[in-house]
Amino acid sequence: MSYRVVLILVLVTALASESDALFFFGLRSDCAVQPYVYGTLQYGCRYPYTNGDTCYFRCFPGFVPVSGNAPFVARTCQADATWSGETFRCHRGFGGFFFAGKK
Repeated sequence: MSYRVVLILVLVTALASESDALFFFGLRSDCAVQPYVYGTLQYGCRYPYTNGDTCYFRCFPGFVPVSGNAPFVARTCQADATWSGETFRCHRGFGGFFFAGKK
């Protein structure tokens, strides 16, 4: 095999491993992919999600949490194929911390 063919195979494998394309090759996930929620960022986990995997969510800069005051939320894939906790939601705003002291 030429080095070009090997390079292409490595590139395709790397791209497939970064996407949900491996789902079609028989990888099984215990929990469903969490839907994207506008203004949030998910980190700390990757598909396929297995029992015990924990994903963290935070708001993008310029957004503030809608529920609670925590800067981030952790959700864990549970044995019954559901995610712990509630969906983390954010909305545009600064939370008032830029205007502290002004009336």
